Amino acid sequence: MSRILFGVRDAADIRFCISPLWETVRGRYVLGNSDRFPVHLPWLRWARQVRPDPAAADGLALLSELTRAHGYLPDFLTPAPPGPLGELDDELAVVAATPADVLHADLAATTEKLPLGPRTTALLDDPPRLLDELVAGAREWHRVAVAPYWARMRARAVGSVWEDGPAADGALAALFGASRARLLDILRQPATTSELARRTGMAAGTVSEHLGVMHAAGLLARSRHGRTVLYVATAAGQSLLDARDRPGPG
Repeated sequence: MSRILFGVRDAADIRFCISPLWETVRGRYVLGNSDRFPVHLPWLRWARQVRPDPAAADGLALLSELTRAHGYLPDFLTPAPPGPLGELDDELAVVAATPADVLHADLAATTEKLPLGPRTTALLDDPPRLLDELVAGAREWHRVAVAPYWARMRARAVGSVWEDGPAADGALAALFGASRARLLDILRQPATTSELARRTGMAAGTVSEHLGVMHAAGLLARSRHGRTVLYVATAAGQSLLDARDRPGPG
């Protein structure tokens, strides 16, 4: 059994926060070790099909090498956010400024169970370039694989901490119609207009109109990836779904 010892200062430094960089790094780890995370299969099926920018290939290779199975995750990859709501750019700036001695010490710790990967080894004597490539890879991985899910991930995190009052069953459909309620429910995970039309049997134009209304109301987030536009429930939309799913007062 593992034991983690905390001193007074350690305990005082504990805080809850949201870190987009942690989710980005962890997502790359999950992708490379999918058999250990069956709960994430819906996301994994989707993430395997994303097409990152080829310009970030070296950085993505670095990120994969540093998040391998049974390896030590270097501390410099996941700096503590400065506040409760971390911003990706701020966190990546901290990574980019990692001192060479800290970088080498963290990388040395990864070799206890696995040797360094080929890309990491090639850049070991050039820390600025290694960090620049790694930051570019993490930024691109976040863009294609995490950002489309980010609104839902934040909603789930907040929903695990805060408890809202119950809502009567069927109230969501009564609020703005069964069609929009159904679309919002499907959009717990990202989807395109054409995919939603296929799954619901609605005309694409009708789906597009509903999406526009819900996006304007702040219930959906929209992101473009090349020629594809993905929609997903925001924290506000997810809160409505969570409230609907709770049993009413007995």
